[in-house]
Amino acid sequence: MGILIFLPDYEGDDRNELAARGLGDLIDSSVDAIFTPISKGPTGGGGKLVTFYPGNAPREYDAKLQTWMEAPPDGELKAGRYWLGYVTKSKPRPEDFQRATLIDGEPVVLCDDKVWVIPCCEYAPKRITRDKGGDEIRVVKTEHALWVDWSNALYQLFVSEGFHAIVEKESVVRIPNGLKYAALSLVKNYRVNIDTIDLLELIDEHKAFDIARVATGMSIIERLCHEKKNSEQSSQAASPK
Repeated sequence: MGILIFLPDYEGDDRNELAARGLGDLIDSSVDAIFTPISKGPTGGGGKLVTFYPGNAPREYDAKLQTWMEAPPDGELKAGRYWLGYVTKSKPRPEDFQRATLIDGEPVVLCDDKVWVIPCCEYAPKRITRDKGGDEIRVVKTEHALWVDWSNALYQLFVSEGFHAIVEKESVVRIPNGLKYAALSLVKNYRVNIDTIDLLELIDEHKAFDIARVATGMSIIERLCHEKKNSEQSSQAASPK
């Protein structure tokens, strides 16, 4: 059915208000935001209930049938600036959030047992420009630069000797700020933010690593190496003795 948003004490109908409260990643040109006034929301007071079209999320608050989470503070943004919810028996699916244009990657099953397409940073959109010498170069678009830089840094961590030593010692892969990085990756293909992912309980330590393997390009490199090895073994087996 999709996600529900409650904006406490808000009376307007401006989608820019969503961005101002930290929900900009949930809106794009593929959907329209519908603002419905309600006298009682999850806070007990009134405000606007926001749903998206296309979609069939209910345009009313019902504590018995819905699951809600209050937004935690985020930098200068205060706690409770919005609430996120969904119909408990109809948890939102990946297709409820999918953007019209995706960055290519690989499918990963998250903790909801649903398949999400995780983008690979190697396929991030690039613009063509010229360097100081006048030669044409391709540069990652500004809106993807943070994600690509973080992905590249993670890849370097994964291939370091120190990282392998930690994994062997602790028997678990912990991605630094794993939830935040997962959100930064998922937002490329889906209209979600870190609180949406938290509400839907999509990520644990294992899924955070699964996402990072794809987003950094490590899984693609592993697959190519595996295919090359199999090809070489097949060639050796076919060669005359």
